[in-house]
Amino acid sequence: MESFERFAEIDDEQILAEETCPVGQLSSGTGPVQTLAHPRRAQEQDSWDGRAYTIVPSKAITTDLTLPPMFERIPMPGKPSDFETADIVKQAIPRRNTTPGAHRFSMRANGELELEGATLAQLSHAISSKTSDKERRTVEVSADGHAWLPLAAFIQLSSHDFLSPNAEMPPGAYVSKLADSSIARIFARTFEHQSTGKLTFIMPRGDLKQRTEIQLLRGAPVHIASSDVSLEMPAQLIRSRLIDGDDLRVAVHSSLALKKPFTKLVSERIGIDVTKMNVRFASERLESLVGHREGSFSISTSTPEQTRPISTSLLPFLTGIYRRGMSPPGLHRLIAPQLEHTFLRTMRFERYLEELRLTNTESYAVRGFGHTRTLRQAIASITDERFALASAYLFLELGMIAAIA
Repeated sequence: MESFERFAEIDDEQILAEETCPVGQLSSGTGPVQTLAHPRRAQEQDSWDGRAYTIVPSKAITTDLTLPPMFERIPMPGKPSDFETADIVKQAIPRRNTTPGAHRFSMRANGELELEGATLAQLSHAISSKTSDKERRTVEVSADGHAWLPLAAFIQLSSHDFLSPNAEMPPGAYVSKLADSSIARIFARTFEHQSTGKLTFIMPRGDLKQRTEIQLLRGAPVHIASSDVSLEMPAQLIRSRLIDGDDLRVAVHSSLALKKPFTKLVSERIGIDVTKMNVRFASERLESLVGHREGSFSISTSTPEQTRPISTSLLPFLTGIYRRGMSPPGLHRLIAPQLEHTFLRTMRFERYLEELRLTNTESYAVRGFGHTRTLRQAIASITDERFALASAYLFLELGMIAAIA
């Protein structure tokens, strides 16, 4: 049998790189970290002067390890890139075209036209309304109303998942309530069993539902998707200020017209390999799961569509998503009944600690857990309260420490 290590070719330092810059923030290196609001740009507000654009690094130096240096656009003469060619030559549409109908989409199902001249948002809503695999297999999408592409191929090209929150759990899946377990324990189960298949969560969000799907290969996540459109890669790129709304619309349309991946088009345009941010973006999607005990989850056996892992397992994400996804009071409430108990390390401690992929500093900080100290004393020995509380909760949930009788 092939070694599992061949499925874990990943830079482990990427796993926890997000800790240097919280989700939704961006450091320019010239001042304090600035919180970014979700961009809501008015469509079609810019004009294009007809020149090809090249991306060059700005003079600002960033200290943020999770994001590349800030980039700025400057006009440069020369041959247009594939991105520009898609707009100018193949579609005869300038990059910032304000003509109604530019960069629009068509969709048909079972050969019947359902959408024509639709915006990307309208297309996304229409696709997400298809709740069954049988319906989705009949869907085709077009950039011009003439050349059609199956939905599965368009999903691969556009870096969208178009998950429907109302879709049923996979047939034959093991289904359980979240109230009977926790995210940490579920992730640990997939690690212990080296699960291959799909882990699905459905959680209430007010009057709506949110669906999260994790494709696993021998316990390693190879793809993480969410029905929340703000957690899909294109929207995450906008929040990171790597592209804007106009870039998104043009890139998705161009990927369909040229049959070229969205990620490649965007990477060529901004001069950054956006696939290197997969770990950060996956962490954001998983962060939305923590702190909720309502809803359900399922584990089903299936063959993943992708084979390159994002991480060696789901465990390296745990410290980060609990640290950012829950408040200190929320974490404190979870561990309050155990604070005055004295704990010792179990046989799992060293093995799980290695798989959590803590930094050297963090590994040194948790040395106080499990050496006949009370949980309260171990937490008090760490200056970062949020990290201390998250670690204490995870050590308890994962069975890494046990109370002395």
